Amino acid sequence: MKKLFAFILAMVMLLSMGLSAFAALPDALKKQYNNYSASYTCSLSLGDVTDLLGVLEEVGALEELEKYVDLKTLLTTAFQSTEKMNLQADISANYDKMKIAMVSEAQGSVTFNPNLTVSAKAQSGLWLELDLSATEPVFRMITSTPQSNKYMVYDLMEMMSLTGTEEEKEMFVALLKAVFNKEFMTAMQEKSTALLEQHASVKVRGNRVELVIDNDALIAMLNDTLQMVIDIYAQIAKAYGNEYIAEMMAEEIPQIPNIQLLGKDGIKIEYTLSRGKISAMSMAMDFHLNMAGFAAMLEEEWPFAHQGILDIGIHMNGKMTSIGTTKVTFPTLTEENSLDFVEEMMKLYPAPEVMEEIPEYPYYWVDGWAEELPVVNNKFYVPLRDTLTGAYGETVTFGFENGKITVACEYFNGFKTLSFVAGDTTVYADEMAATIDPVLLQNGTTYISIDAVEGIFGWELSELTHDLLMEEYYYSFWTE
Repeated sequence: MKKLFAFILAMVMLLSMGLSAFAALPDALKKQYNNYSASYTCSLSLGDVTDLLGVLEEVGALEELEKYVDLKTLLTTAFQSTEKMNLQADISANYDKMKIAMVSEAQGSVTFNPNLTVSAKAQSGLWLELDLSATEPVFRMITSTPQSNKYMVYDLMEMMSLTGTEEEKEMFVALLKAVFNKEFMTAMQEKSTALLEQHASVKVRGNRVELVIDNDALIAMLNDTLQMVIDIYAQIAKAYGNEYIAEMMAEEIPQIPNIQLLGKDGIKIEYTLSRGKISAMSMAMDFHLNMAGFAAMLEEEWPFAHQGILDIGIHMNGKMTSIGTTKVTFPTLTEENSLDFVEEMMKLYPAPEVMEEIPEYPYYWVDGWAEELPVVNNKFYVPLRDTLTGAYGETVTFGFENGKITVACEYFNGFKTLSFVAGDTTVYADEMAATIDPVLLQNGTTYISIDAVEGIFGWELSELTHDLLMEEYYYSFWTE
């Protein structure tokens, strides 16, 4: 899996360089194009599928599938498509501000069998706005896809504010600034140019520059590109204190073996110059993918006699215009034609409702045991400290000063402090006085009548029994 990741990462980085208008080698082509428009046409085609069908036959799936589809025609037509793309770019000299718009339209048809052919046209778009020089950084994307009738708006800074801490947001902005700056971008361009100079075959004929990359050169460039990217990310990770990632990336990177990726025509890129600037570019890529070779690279056994060969051709033609004069066009967004990604996610995953806080105290019931319960005027009394501690735990406090007993608790219902004098019939709930049965003080224990408990706290006596075996009284109150 590590080798597969290495291959994919290097391939993506290298192809992005190859497609860039900045990759040409003559001095006239090493200029940085920060403002331009471009239009591209890209077509995809599939070569001979005989070997691939052989694998399916070995699997035992070919006969069953061909009851319903003409598999050879299906595969061939599925890979035949044409895409047109228009690109607009306006990037500041420091790379900390940019607007980019990419709008594409793809057409293709798939033939399942002589009775069924499906044709489709799909349009999509991506608009990017970045401004790291502002007091409040901007990083916003707008997309349109064939699956939706509306634009989708992604405000990445808003998303960071909602999902991360302020410190994480600051780190995110710092990481963006570490990448989107002139020094970093210039270093990337110089290193990618050096790779092409080292491995690609370059021919200059008048105003045309041709680059040819064969299979050996591609593998070498993939390995060098991967190492270059790993080194850059390791430096960034170290600069921002992530030593773990820095050390992991500093480990030896697995080399991609010299497997067959390209056909005999390899990759050919041709640039046309006009007045010292790029005016057009064409590219032809002949991929010859060998599934058995990939399995060997991953140290997996390939169980089939056929190699699983897939030949894919990619052709692209592009023109650059309005260099230095391009104004990037963004779609006009309204409530009717757009959706905000954050708002849509909040609809799918709404924030939990704020529940009314239920006090931890008192418990649903309070009970206790006592060796004796005083009885005055046919009324039972219960120990005040044990009863209230059973209901409110350590949150209730007791005080005694100059004969005055004070009980305080933030969870009392309607008051916070209860005060009285032993023997009196008056009790104070905060400053409000109430008349109760006389409070008893016996053998250092304060007792209060059951009627007083029910009247002051709103509880209800649920049980009062005398256990003859234990020779103790048991009592309990419902506190709800």
